[in-house]
Amino acid sequence: MKILNKQKILIPKNNIDMSKWACIACDQFTTSHEYWEQLDNLVASSPSTLRLILPEIYLNNDVPKLINNINLSMKKYIDDRIFREVNKAILIERMLPNNNKRNGIIMSIDLEQYSYTKELSYIKSTEETILDRLPPRIKIRENAHIELPHILLLYEDKDNTILSNIKKGKELYNFTLNMNGGSIKACKIKNTRLLNTNLNNLLDSKIQISKYGKDYKILFAVGDGNHSLATAKTIWENLKKNLTIKQQKNHPARYSLVEIINIYDEGMDFLPIHRVIYNCDIEDLKLYLTKCLGNKLNLTIKDSILELDIRTDIFSAIRDIQNYLEEYTNLYKGSIEYIHGNDELLEAVKQTKGFGIKFNKFDKSQLFKYILTNGNLPKKAFSIGEARHKRYYLEAKRIK
Repeated sequence: MKILNKQKILIPKNNIDMSKWACIACDQFTTSHEYWEQLDNLVASSPSTLRLILPEIYLNNDVPKLINNINLSMKKYIDDRIFREVNKAILIERMLPNNNKRNGIIMSIDLEQYSYTKELSYIKSTEETILDRLPPRIKIRENAHIELPHILLLYEDKDNTILSNIKKGKELYNFTLNMNGGSIKACKIKNTRLLNTNLNNLLDSKIQISKYGKDYKILFAVGDGNHSLATAKTIWENLKKNLTIKQQKNHPARYSLVEIINIYDEGMDFLPIHRVIYNCDIEDLKLYLTKCLGNKLNLTIKDSILELDIRTDIFSAIRDIQNYLEEYTNLYKGSIEYIHGNDELLEAVKQTKGFGIKFNKFDKSQLFKYILTNGNLPKKAFSIGEARHKRYYLEAKRIK
């Protein structure tokens, strides 16, 4: 792996209102029109990443028109020269709404080293990709000049060797995030060469065997933004077919901008992703799941929410539950929506005619070993923090 200083990071110039520029990931608040309407009113005509993304709540709207508006906004921001370039990796410190702090590093990764299938790679997906969520993202990216990812990659570093050896440089920004998202500040990383060395040390065969019982050659696992990274990979695989080997080497679309975080960071709170089920009967589904999985979980119903208390290996149980939910909803022409956060689940159930399915927490320290041994988790298996804890779109990178 290599941190690519040639892949310059773009952030807004000092005259841009950062509190309006940054916005939450597009796959959050997928049942709350109120959230996105409030954000739209807040941003108004100011430059904002909100104008450069397609929130998933609007996927049933006029998507071609929305995508065209995104591309026009990208061109305008580039023409207006609102960006400044950063030639180093960036260290960020996010203060979450619950007052926990999360540290991350913004850098580029090589998509040639990433796979969202079952094959092993330096950068490994952790959950199944929902393929029908890729086309809108592909449509946006294939004509885009820049990317604004909300991708979080996880690495395992119990001794905290990566962060503890970083030398901080010039501060780049420090501001309060909108919509009660906490605050964030960032600075350049002065010693990127040492950072690259320390990351590569995590690939040492002895370290890999001590962690996983085998040298899997894995450095990162996708913690969030799986579909964004899968989209970038898809675009690159199609693009490189028409490029020479030399052209492929430094093409900007080969590299994707991400935030990497130590899985043991204090701000890395792993939470389950809940479900809202439509057009099905909650009592009937409870009986069905009890029949199929009664030895793995307890089920109770409260306020139109079916609570699942998993007694066994939670990763395997989530896979089984997801399979049975899909089987059941397909049988009765029902549908599933994925919700981050307990409060958001209650609100989604309140605002819709569906009912909720609530999962309990699991141990994040088992994640790497499980996916290496068993393959990807089912889609939407876990979330890093509550909805308002998710990464905000902020930094950008050219892909053309």
